[in-house]
Amino acid sequence: RVAFFDRIGRDIEIVKMVLLLTGAFHGTRKAVARFLQQFTSLSWLWRGEPAHALAQFLRRQPTLSDFDQELSKLAHVDEDVSRVLVVHVIGALALNTSTLKSQLVGLNARWKRRFADQLHHRAREGLGDLTSYMARINEALGREVSDLSGLYELAEVLKEVREGESAIEGRISPVLDRYAVLRRHLPGVYEEASEQDAQATLRRQWERLADRAEEVSDSLAERQAGFKGELLARVRALARDVEAFRADFEARGPMER
Repeated sequence: RVAFFDRIGRDIEIVKMVLLLTGAFHGTRKAVARFLQQFTSLSWLWRGEPAHALAQFLRRQPTLSDFDQELSKLAHVDEDVSRVLVVHVIGALALNTSTLKSQLVGLNARWKRRFADQLHHRAREGLGDLTSYMARINEALGREVSDLSGLYELAEVLKEVREGESAIEGRISPVLDRYAVLRRHLPGVYEEASEQDAQATLRRQWERLADRAEEVSDSLAERQAGFKGELLARVRALARDVEAFRADFEARGPMER
């Protein structure tokens, strides 16, 4: 009695069909492997850790250009993933990549937010420093000057404003540039109303501040005669006090013979 598998093995037509199927499966497996190979270049998305990568990135003391390049690289990942067909046909197989694509986009979003959050922190910190600086100057310009001490303090503030004129753009531009990079790569994400308003009015605030400083300076120039008279009166009073002290010292002090 011939076994079933022996009979099949002796049937040339069946053997041919099995060989054809084996070759087809082998070819399909290689085609699937080639298709999946394109995703190996993105393995850092699931093998790496965004926090660790950011820490290494920050150790390089990155500039705004470095942040821009890093976020651009991550944006290209989204573009590459979007170009992958949702259904990829290989022979008799139809590979549905929708779940894979959504997971890759989600992983990439984690990386983008990690780097963008750091850039946003720097942008918001710079914006806060500028608004606080302008608020301090504005408050100082509004103080009433009633004596020489107040005059000296106000003169120092006016000097600070004059010296800041040439450097203020170098402080404003980097802050606005950081927000511009964030808007370009993650539009609508970092759009808090308070920050938007502060950004929009930074230069106008400084212009108003400079104009007010000029007005205060002109006002002081008109009042300087009075302050000068007060100063001279104090100097004369001091001179009289010194003369009186010397006379008293010579008359009754330890130098008395």
